[in-house]
Amino acid sequence: MTKILQAEGNVGIEDTGDNTFVFEFQSSRYRSRALKESPWNFFRNLLIFKEPIGLKSLRLMDFEETTIWVQFHNIPLAFMHEDILLKLGRQIGMVVDLYRGENGLLQGRFARIRVRINITQPLKKCIRICAMRDEDDTIVLLVYGILPDFCYACGRLDHVYRDCEDD
Repeated sequence: MTKILQAEGNVGIEDTGDNTFVFEFQSSRYRSRALKESPWNFFRNLLIFKEPIGLKSLRLMDFEETTIWVQFHNIPLAFMHEDILLKLGRQIGMVVDLYRGENGLLQGRFARIRVRINITQPLKKCIRICAMRDEDDTIVLLVYGILPDFCYACGRLDHVYRDCEDD
């Protein structure tokens, strides 16, 4: 685990049951990094780090949501503006951040938007947008970063396509 997190020193891990663990970092710098860059992919399993708040019991902490970078492919260049990208991002979750290139612009082959998503709900694979009244709809393809296996048929994270029971 220390190698995956690229942390200095040992990382203490305690299994508390119910697929929940407590991590103890020797370095506050690496602890902050693990929280900021969460979620992590650990042997094709989603590892979500959450900051304990106050005296809240571990059993009351919510691990159903996480923030993740999503690539939006096939967006018309006319739509590569902050207000439009925020609107597109809100179609899949709460927008946390927009990636701007080295020059500070949103232009590129695709847009990267960090969104908070509920991992218990199916993930969208695409978004349909209408650029102009007299043109056909454009299909914006979504590529999620740091995901374990997930089903491309139903969009759920708890199984892969070959094991899907959804018709």
